[in-house]
Amino acid sequence: MLVLIVLAGGFVKLRYPGGTAAYLAQADLPGAGVPMAFAAGALEAAAGLAILVGWRTRWAVLALIVYLVPITWYTHVAVAQAAVDQVVKDQEFFQALKNLAVIGGLLLLRSSGPGRHSLDGN
Repeated sequence: MLVLIVLAGGFVKLRYPGGTAAYLAQADLPGAGVPMAFAAGALEAAAGLAILVGWRTRWAVLALIVYLVPITWYTHVAVAQAAVDQVVKDQEFFQALKNLAVIGGLLLLRSSGPGRHSLDGN
Protein backbone atom coordinates (compact mmCIF):
# COMPACT_ATOMS: atom_id res chain seq x y z
CA MET A 1 0.00 0.00 0.00
CA LEU A 2 2.88 2.34 0.74
CA VAL A 3 4.13 2.18 -2.81
CA LEU A 4 0.78 3.37 -4.22
CA ILE A 5 1.49 6.90 -2.97
CA VAL A 6 4.89 6.87 -4.66
CA LEU A 7 3.60 5.37 -7.91
CA ALA A 8 0.63 7.73 -8.14
CA GLY A 9 2.87 10.74 -7.54
CA GLY A 10 5.35 9.57 -10.14
CA PHE A 11 2.76 8.92 -12.82
CA VAL A 12 1.07 12.28 -12.22
CA LYS A 13 4.42 14.05 -12.62
CA LEU A 14 5.10 12.14 -15.84
CA ARG A 15 1.63 12.87 -17.19
CA TYR A 16 1.62 16.58 -16.26
CA PRO A 17 5.26 17.70 -16.09
CA GLY A 18 4.32 21.31 -16.86
CA GLY A 19 2.08 21.57 -13.81
CA THR A 20 4.72 19.99 -11.61
CA ALA A 21 7.36 22.33 -13.03
CA ALA A 22 5.15 25.34 -12.26
CA TYR A 23 4.67 24.16 -8.68
CA LEU A 24 8.42 23.58 -8.24
CA ALA A 25 9.18 27.04 -9.64
CA GLN A 26 6.61 28.58 -7.29
CA ALA A 27 8.39 26.81 -4.41
CA ASP A 28 11.68 28.44 -5.57
CA LEU A 29 13.28 25.05 -6.06
CA PRO A 30 16.70 25.50 -7.70
CA GLY A 31 16.70 24.16 -11.27
CA ALA A 32 12.91 23.86 -11.39
CA GLY A 33 11.52 23.14 -14.84
CA VAL A 34 9.98 20.44 -17.00
CA PRO A 35 13.19 18.34 -17.11
CA MET A 36 13.35 18.29 -13.29
CA ALA A 37 9.65 17.46 -13.04
CA PHE A 38 10.06 14.64 -15.55
CA ALA A 39 13.14 13.32 -13.70
CA ALA A 40 11.26 13.37 -10.39
CA GLY A 41 8.34 11.52 -11.96
CA ALA A 42 10.64 8.97 -13.55
CA LEU A 43 12.45 8.34 -10.26
CA GLU A 44 9.20 7.91 -8.34
CA ALA A 45 7.67 5.65 -10.98
CA ALA A 46 10.77 3.50 -11.47
CA ALA A 47 11.54 3.12 -7.77
CA GLY A 48 7.86 2.50 -7.02
CA LEU A 49 7.65 -0.24 -9.63
CA ALA A 50 10.89 -1.80 -8.37
CA ILE A 51 9.48 -1.89 -4.84
CA LEU A 52 6.15 -3.22 -6.05
CA VAL A 53 7.75 -6.26 -7.68
CA GLY A 54 10.55 -6.55 -5.14
CA TRP A 55 13.46 -5.93 -7.49
CA ARG A 56 16.50 -4.25 -5.91
CA THR A 57 14.11 -3.14 -3.20
CA ARG A 58 16.59 -1.80 -0.70
CA TRP A 59 18.29 0.33 -3.37
CA ALA A 60 14.97 1.67 -4.65
CA VAL A 61 13.97 2.53 -1.09
CA LEU A 62 17.28 4.30 -0.50
CA ALA A 63 16.87 6.33 -3.71
CA LEU A 64 13.39 7.41 -2.64
CA ILE A 65 14.53 8.42 0.85
CA VAL A 66 17.46 10.44 -0.52
CA TYR A 67 15.02 12.14 -2.90
CA LEU A 68 12.15 12.66 -0.44
CA VAL A 69 14.09 14.32 2.36
CA PRO A 70 15.17 17.46 0.47
CA ILE A 71 12.06 17.59 -1.71
CA THR A 72 9.87 17.53 1.40
CA TRP A 73 11.81 20.45 2.81
CA TYR A 74 11.75 22.57 -0.36
CA THR A 75 8.23 21.84 -1.56
CA HIS A 76 6.29 21.54 1.68
CA VAL A 77 8.08 22.77 4.81
CA ALA A 78 9.61 25.90 3.26
CA VAL A 79 6.41 26.66 1.34
CA ALA A 80 4.35 26.32 4.52
CA GLN A 81 6.70 28.63 6.40
CA ALA A 82 6.56 31.26 3.65
CA ALA A 83 2.79 31.09 3.13
CA VAL A 84 0.56 33.87 4.39
CA ASP A 85 -2.71 31.99 3.95
CA GLN A 86 -3.36 29.65 6.89
CA VAL A 87 -5.09 27.12 4.64
CA VAL A 88 -1.95 26.86 2.47
CA LYS A 89 0.18 26.54 5.61
CA ASP A 90 -2.00 23.70 6.89
CA GLN A 91 -2.14 21.87 3.54
CA GLU A 92 1.63 22.02 3.08
CA PHE A 93 2.20 20.96 6.69
CA PHE A 94 0.04 17.87 6.16
CA GLN A 95 1.81 17.09 2.87
CA ALA A 96 5.12 17.24 4.76
CA LEU A 97 3.71 14.88 7.40
CA LYS A 98 2.54 12.51 4.66
CA ASN A 99 6.05 12.47 3.21
CA LEU A 100 7.55 11.83 6.64
CA ALA A 101 5.15 8.91 7.10
CA VAL A 102 6.20 7.54 3.71
CA ILE A 103 9.87 7.94 4.66
CA GLY A 104 9.16 6.05 7.89
CA GLY A 105 7.52 3.23 5.98
CA LEU A 106 10.40 3.13 3.53
CA LEU A 107 12.89 2.90 6.41
CA LEU A 108 10.97 -0.10 7.78
CA LEU A 109 10.96 -1.71 4.34
CA ARG A 110 14.69 -1.08 3.95
CA SER A 111 15.42 -2.79 7.25
CA SER A 112 13.02 -5.73 6.80
CA GLY A 113 13.55 -6.36 3.09
CA PRO A 114 11.01 -7.12 0.39
CA GLY A 115 9.90 -10.58 1.50
CA ARG A 116 10.16 -14.06 0.08
CA HIS A 117 7.72 -13.50 -2.80
CA SER A 118 9.77 -10.67 -4.31
CA LEU A 119 12.09 -10.88 -7.29
CA ASP A 120 14.93 -10.33 -4.82
CA GLY A 121 13.76 -13.48 -3.04
CA ASN A 122 14.69 -12.49 0.49
